Amino acid sequence: MGVKGILRVEDIDFIVRTAQERGANVSFKMSAEQQVEPYEINSTWWSALMAAKSDEDIEFQVKRYLASRSLALAIPESLGFTSTARWDR
Repeated sequence: MGVKGILRVEDIDFIVRTAQERGANVSFKMSAEQQVEPYEINSTWWSALMAAKSDEDIEFQVKRYLASRSLALAIPESLGFTSTARWDR
């Protein structure tokens, strides 16, 4: 499904640009309207959250990382989000 139609184009562009600045590989595809658009972002979760040149101490970065993973586990799949961790298996 992706975020097209959910997020504004400006927000998607910001996410793609930020991910690339943090070392992510972004795949693009041709849309039905013959426009090049981002298809997927390949990045580690840590890299997606952390700026490479940050003045933040490592303790704060670890707390942010753990908080983001906790949210990903808490969001119900019924909202259309899935988590890689499954406790019932």
